[in-house]
Amino acid sequence: MFLDQDSLLSGVLLRRHLRRTSNYIGVGILGLSFLPYLFLLFRTTGLVPSAWLQTDTAKQLYISLLYSLRMVLPFAAVISLCRIPLAHTFPVKRTAPSSFVWMLLIGLCVCVLGNYAAGALNQVFSVFGFTSSAPRNPIPSGILAAVIYFINLSVLPAILEEFAFRGVVLQALRPFGDGFALFFSSLLFGLAHANFTQAPFAFLMGLVMGYFCLRTGSILIAVAIHFFNNLFSVVIDMVNKGRPSEFVSAVSCAYLSVLLLLGILAAWFLSRKEDGLFSLPEDGVALPLKNKVFYFLTSPFMALGLLVLFYFSLTYLTRLR
Repeated sequence: MFLDQDSLLSGVLLRRHLRRTSNYIGVGILGLSFLPYLFLLFRTTGLVPSAWLQTDTAKQLYISLLYSLRMVLPFAAVISLCRIPLAHTFPVKRTAPSSFVWMLLIGLCVCVLGNYAAGALNQVFSVFGFTSSAPRNPIPSGILAAVIYFINLSVLPAILEEFAFRGVVLQALRPFGDGFALFFSSLLFGLAHANFTQAPFAFLMGLVMGYFCLRTGSILIAVAIHFFNNLFSVVIDMVNKGRPSEFVSAVSCAYLSVLLLLGILAAWFLSRKEDGLFSLPEDGVALPLKNKVFYFLTSPFMALGLLVLFYFSLTYLTRLR
């Protein structure tokens, strides 16, 4: 098949644009990965006096600040470099309340499937004598500190991570096709957790949240799914704290079963209500898919960012005793 001059020129421009966009996103991923070490340097060199962090409340506020800077600064740079309109990074449109609820339940159902995938992967690691888990700070004792702890685990990630991955990354990649943008924004979201066990869970979450964001033209459904998933996780941890393992297993099983059933019912109802529920339009992009994947993954800063995320994921692998 021969390409005319306009198609060839369009393909060349798209390739350059894709490489440039991929590099810019890679810069954001590198910033996300290394900013915590810069903050740690501030702490160890005394730029952040230890006297400021004597109470649990102060520590939680400090965590809030560092997390917000870590999520906002690198992706603000991506917005500037890619020249993404600010309105596109946090799109908000009205969605019918009933559809919003059905989508929320479907999203939480996919989170349940992600939990099973994460558990299965952890079992694979255990066969080889390893486990992969990220440390979690204990729940602080003071009421105000506990409230900020809850915000740090439930509210901030739902807003800031959706801004970064469904707002900035997804929107930056949409010129190369919605399906392409959905897959790679979800892949980066999974890998950005820098934990092999959480990666498949976060990847599946990213797919469903990104899909509903594309379908509704609004990021609010993604924020809601993310928030309620994190909220339920925090609440279950609090309920299970200090309880025997049998009680923990029973609560977790009941919670996951209910969400799975509700999600299946929601998918059935919504598919009857909306045509083509689980489909995306053809992208019409001149570049073949294999070329887009190649240019995206081999752009220098993106390749370096992926290697860094893989390395950090390895650091969470610990040998079973």
